[in-house]
Amino acid sequence: MKKFLLFFLVISISATVFAQNFTVSMNDKADFTKIQEAIDQAVFGSYIWVESGIYLEQITLKTGISLIALGDVFLYSSKAGAVVTMADSCTLNGFTIGYKGEETEEMQCGIMVRNVKHSTLFSNFITQNKTGIFVENSDCNVNYNTIFLNKLNGITLDENSKIDLGFNIFLKNTASAINVSSLNSVGMIYNNNFYGSRNAVYLTETSTNTSSISLINNIFYENENAVNLNTLLQDISYNCFFDNKSDYTYQNNSKRSSLNKTNIFQNPRFSDIENNDFSLSENSPCINSGKFGSDIGMMIVRSGNEINAAKKKKWKTQKKYTIRLDGNATNISAGHKSCDISVVVCSDDGEHFLSKGQFDNINLFGYFEMEGIKTTLDNDTSLSIRFDKGKVSFNFDGSGFPINTQMSFTSTMNIHHNSAEGLYFIGIAPPFYLSEQNGKFSFRTVRLNSAAKKIVP
Repeated sequence: MKKFLLFFLVISISATVFAQNFTVSMNDKADFTKIQEAIDQAVFGSYIWVESGIYLEQITLKTGISLIALGDVFLYSSKAGAVVTMADSCTLNGFTIGYKGEETEEMQCGIMVRNVKHSTLFSNFITQNKTGIFVENSDCNVNYNTIFLNKLNGITLDENSKIDLGFNIFLKNTASAINVSSLNSVGMIYNNNFYGSRNAVYLTETSTNTSSISLINNIFYENENAVNLNTLLQDISYNCFFDNKSDYTYQNNSKRSSLNKTNIFQNPRFSDIENNDFSLSENSPCINSGKFGSDIGMMIVRSGNEINAAKKKKWKTQKKYTIRLDGNATNISAGHKSCDISVVVCSDDGEHFLSKGQFDNINLFGYFEMEGIKTTLDNDTSLSIRFDKGKVSFNFDGSGFPINTQMSFTSTMNIHHNSAEGLYFIGIAPPFYLSEQNGKFSFRTVRLNSAAKKIVP
């Protein structure tokens, strides 16, 4: 039954309190002009949608909220400390986060995750901080981010940290892409690309014990030290090492021969690394060479045209027409089980649409994104959209599926000025789930920006 529950979309209200959603914009047409003002009014289960702009703030999240960027959203601070401080069961999605102040001896990081349970950092750009992400005494999902040009470390894992770190790009972080400063930290580091750092993965503490951290399905490319350890790791397998000065160093001794035979030492053949296109070319040795026959490295589309970074760029251009939908989804395949859902639909030309949303951090963890086209006929009384391309990702949901299990997600929507309805379809995910799912949804709240009102009949 838990696997059926995986497919209920977004629960955006709690059992006792209606979780109001908010918008933030620089142009006074939203609920707030400051992100922190929206956070202060949010409650557990609230979604805060932030429009394009440059926001000069240091923000502190509250328990159980989702902060989601629409378009190019830059969040900068010139003060020491953290630009973003996370809280329990929070999600941060789609932001560019950086530091614009003078060099400081004080603690400075892009995102602080301290004493936090179940936080999610998804699809962000984290750059030009002293440390990109600092994690201490917390458990955290860090997925599909680009962490680059930070002046010290991309990520620091300190005392008692549990991390799920997959499908990220680490690019030219000065000291270490990942610095593990405590043996009490545990987790999986998988399907990441590491490029151009002094240390890609650096475990600083020396011990005769084995660290409970695993490195699986990663690409290490042109780093000074790919894996630099003072303590042995639990597992280093199915990785690709190429053109690093040292592939594997243990207690200051280079010992590449100590790596097991599942690791490969060949050029991964990125499509266009000069332009930061880390997709694999069709003849890459990393294709199907990972654990369980998966690809090695960050989530790849082999044609090189649809890597995650390109999807981000495409989403960021879709901002002229914006529609926000809140309502109810019913999974017919799971005995007509129902939950609440919150979705954003955007378009730049009124013909081609993108839609995305974030699963809540109460019962489900995940994110979905779709692409579609308008199918409205001349005599239709609604804006009809067919989303025929999309994926839904599941994270940390307790279902038994591996982290970042992905399934196809498509839907049709009919949007009116005051309501909307439609159908959705979820594909299989062999070998974990072999049945397709289908359901219906109805949206009780429709919010259109001024441009979108003109394309909805």
